[in-house]
Amino acid sequence: MAIDFKVGTNRNCTFYTRQEYRGNPLSEEARSGRQLITSASSSDLTRDSRQLARLLQFLRGALVRASRRRAA
Repeated sequence: MAIDFKVGTNRNCTFYTRQEYRGNPLSEEARSGRQLITSASSSDLTRDSRQLARLLQFLRGALVRASRRRAA
């Protein structure tokens, strides 16, 4: 369910759910990814409507999975 996401010009990252991510969440790579997202302007994130649709689908899927785990 991971998605590639563009954050401005020549700035890309990949979103993973917690279950999919195989790296160290405290690594420099993960920290850089979080920093990239938090530094992006709203216009950078909303420029591509197809990308926003994929992000919405990704977030909904992640929330559904999280709520299923809590209910189990």
